Amino acid sequence: MSVESVKRAADNVIVDLGRAALHSIAPSDFEYYACTFELLDSQGNIEDIFNFPVMPSGITIGRNSLVNIKKAGTSYISQFNDSFVGRDIGLNGTFGRKFRLLLRNGIDTNAINLDANGNFYKQFDLNVKTGYGALKLLEKIIESSQVLDKTGNPKILVFYNYTINHHHVVEVLNFQLSQSLENNMMWNWSVQMKSIANVDDLIFNGGFKKHLTELLAVSALQKNLNEVFANLTLDNLTQW
Repeated sequence: MSVESVKRAADNVIVDLGRAALHSIAPSDFEYYACTFELLDSQGNIEDIFNFPVMPSGITIGRNSLVNIKKAGTSYISQFNDSFVGRDIGLNGTFGRKFRLLLRNGIDTNAINLDANGNFYKQFDLNVKTGYGALKLLEKIIESSQVLDKTGNPKILVFYNYTINHHHVVEVLNFQLSQSLENNMMWNWSVQMKSIANVDDLIFNGGFKKHLTELLAVSALQKNLNEVFANLTLDNLTQW
């Protein structure tokens, strides 16, 4: 890889971190194309994080209002429930065959370190995965979300969709994998979910805003570091 391409990748990181910062400040005015799964135990401790290395090919969001309309004589009576209205969320895509950089942070408390100036910082757990490896991590976090935690209570799966500023506690209803001869070694996946609560109703250490900003920073860093691996696949690995 040339020096120029490395410089371009570094410049893109800076630009994209700026976009992520704008989204964290004004999420309804500046969209940011990334999404994240976060798995918590029943006490709110982070067990796993999956930042999508490639955005889903398709995202669908449906909202069914809790409204009941009845005919009464010459008019209609409308009744509605003002509690949280769940959304039907669908994702589909593929992670391809290229190598992907996956960054995770905030999972292991031992990853908190003290720098020379006495400031705390987070060490990133850097994983290099093929598209298949990334798919298996997605599968793992989904399956783990429907297993009881160490205290025997249900876990909490959160889906952060920065593209539309929706951050919800979700339950996965269906997870499908498919492959065809036309796209050998490229698994397609689809996830169907139901949102059951707003994530900002949960309590995080330091507050939801701070937590969301941290997740955005990691997601932005991962998305642009993957440009370094843009031309690396299983087919040309032997050239390294």
